[in-house]
Amino acid sequence: MVLRISLFLMVMFALVACNRDNFSAERNPAGGVDITVIATEAEINVMLANALAQGSGAVRNASIDLQPAQMLVTGEVEQQDGSGNFVPATFTITVTVVDGQLSAQIINLNVAGWSATDDRVSQIN
Repeated sequence: MVLRISLFLMVMFALVACNRDNFSAERNPAGGVDITVIATEAEINVMLANALAQGSGAVRNASIDLQPAQMLVTGEVEQQDGSGNFVPATFTITVTVVDGQLSAQIINLNVAGWSATDDRVSQIN
């Protein structure tokens, strides 16, 4: 789920950029380019629901809560034991610019009451 949502976020920013009212790119004094993408929480959640509808069905009822400096992603993931049961999952993502590149980092992950250790979160990132 984490990889899918992270990829979704990167694609979402690209798709929002296709709408010129929500996107701007300007050359900055240092010779680089400053890019601004604007999307509401509702728009992001609609795009997430549409993306998941095209997927395998292993993730459902996902939503993104935009918070200051982070995003809380919640949903249900299908257990990998063949039972067809779904369990709750949450993770928190920070999105920053590092060396001019967009970087999404997971800082917290919980699936069905199991919380990932800092080492495991580092491996995922």
